[in-house]
Amino acid sequence: MKLNKQKGNSLLLTFSILILFIVLVPVFYFYVDQDEKSNKNYFSKESGFKYMHKTDLETDISFKCPKDLKTKYIFTQKWPPDIELIRGDQGYEWVSMKKNEIKCARKSSKEDLVKIIQKTIAGHKYCVKETSEGAAGSIYKSYAYSTVVNERLIILEFALQYPQCQNYNKAQRSECEKEVADFSIEPVVEDIVKSISFNNRSFQLRKALERYLLSQREFSWQTSKEGERVCIFEKLDKDNKLFPYYIWVRCGEFILENGKLKELSGASLPAKIEYPNELSYFNLEKFEHKIPRDGSLYVKDVERIFPGDLSEKVFNFNKAGINKKIEEVAEERLK
Repeated sequence: MKLNKQKGNSLLLTFSILILFIVLVPVFYFYVDQDEKSNKNYFSKESGFKYMHKTDLETDISFKCPKDLKTKYIFTQKWPPDIELIRGDQGYEWVSMKKNEIKCARKSSKEDLVKIIQKTIAGHKYCVKETSEGAAGSIYKSYAYSTVVNERLIILEFALQYPQCQNYNKAQRSECEKEVADFSIEPVVEDIVKSISFNNRSFQLRKALERYLLSQREFSWQTSKEGERVCIFEKLDKDNKLFPYYIWVRCGEFILENGKLKELSGASLPAKIEYPNELSYFNLEKFEHKIPRDGSLYVKDVERIFPGDLSEKVFNFNKAGINKKIEEVAEERLK
């Protein structure tokens, strides 16, 4: 009698385990499948996305991105993204980097036209700047996604055009609303960031050239022991990767006075930089430069030193951007 009871209990236990297995396996599979979908790689063969390689000639950063987003109602406006590399512990008013950690300077409210949002995407911290602008039938959003990659602060900038779905007929409106509700650019951004590769030579070149500019009295000089000297530059011939470089130089000497930035001395001018292209290292003594003279000789010298349309770029150069940039760099260094 006891034997039959033990057999019955054993069969009941086996049957219970079998039922539990049948119930739990699909649940387990469902969660694994969901996790795989949430981590979809836009550059895998399975994704169906066609992608392109892009190298930013200013920073020498390479990355991959989809050619399009495969959406019907959402369009790319500024694509592929532009990429900016922020040097050292520098940044902007809205984002900076301290000890390899990204810092969002301020957060915004829902009512702000320019939103500053701190996000974590796939375990990666981002500071996102989003600007919206309405137009007939569409909403244009400009994005700047900033994060730290290999101890460097980078910013991805792009723009998308979103529809106002209520302008479509009933059938299209439903389809449009579903696409907008389901759409997220964040997996695309994360996969672009994962694909980023740096050319260290470009970084070393920029640092060497900045040191050279600081060593030349035509560009930078010291008037105070407390002064912090800074030199930055922008390439006028951004597609050119060989010397000579044609650049706009902005140097300055700064102090903080009553908590406010003050420039004691400075220079802002175009320059032609020469360096032996065959050398794989950077020696400050081998750099050379030419700059136009002041006064009535300025126009003639610019046309002589800067060939083709580069002279027009010199005459039309907008100094506002580089002036703002050097102030941000100086403030960061003096903190």
